[in-house]
Amino acid sequence: MGALFRFPSFMTGDAEFLAWCKATGTILVLSDPAGTDVGQYRRARGTGMALVVGNEGAGIRKELEAVASTRLAIPLSEHAESLNVAIAAGILLYEVLRDR
Repeated sequence: MGALFRFPSFMTGDAEFLAWCKATGTILVLSDPAGTDVGQYRRARGTGMALVVGNEGAGIRKELEAVASTRLAIPLSEHAESLNVAIAAGILLYEVLRDR
């Protein structure tokens, strides 16, 4: 509880969001099953990061995919097909932030 109030979050259009990322030096990180294993990823200290996760049906919008600097994957066991987006986001955030 309360984590929402500790991390910046906002809802906006892609153009405004991407302009904000550029203005603040924030890198765009996408969830992607074909991406780098999140356990192997190390973010440069002091670098802002915006994590984008998509739903299983529609995925992430092409406009955001086109400008992403990093794509991260969560390795799954061979019998698992996918994860709930909230669970996936939690795992990705934990792994990316754990070595702060």
